[in-house]
Amino acid sequence: MDIREQLKDSATNTNFGPIIETLLNREPAPLVPEAAWNKDLNEQIAQLKPQDGVDHTTWSTAVAGLYLWNDDIHKSHDICQDLPSSTGSYWHAIMHRREPDYPNSKYWFRKVDTHPVYSKVREEVLKLTVNDDTLLNAIQEEWDSYAFVDSCEQKADMEFLQAVQELEIVLLLTDCLESFK
Repeated sequence: MDIREQLKDSATNTNFGPIIETLLNREPAPLVPEAAWNKDLNEQIAQLKPQDGVDHTTWSTAVAGLYLWNDDIHKSHDICQDLPSSTGSYWHAIMHRREPDYPNSKYWFRKVDTHPVYSKVREEVLKLTVNDDTLLNAIQEEWDSYAFVDSCEQKADMEFLQAVQELEIVLLLTDCLESFK
């Protein structure tokens, strides 16, 4: 099952399904968004109600990811800046990378330290045609979030960088939804 199907499967027993379906059907998100991609989708995200049995932090972590994927970095930031978890710091780091505030992104990646999603991101990136020698060299052993921040700052191959960014978002959101179970 590919990662997009895994995300859909993870969202099956949640009320995130229609929102995720819309996000999966969009063009790859820009590295640096100018505004929310879909304002109606922002309204749908705002209307989501926490699910029974899911604690506030876990719920909020997934919602921050939805806002970020919808290119609303400000709403995502409002949520993720208060999340004490490694996943909350990961969303926070991505948000600052997309702002773009690269040093602040690296600060938040230091707070992430290691994350279970890193190995999955590396595995998926290696399936792509990697046209970025710096990033390719940096991920031979494990995912290097700092090298990816540097690649985004250099903007060498936008299409590739956007594809990697989408992999990262899909995998991290899947991880969030898996914790609902």
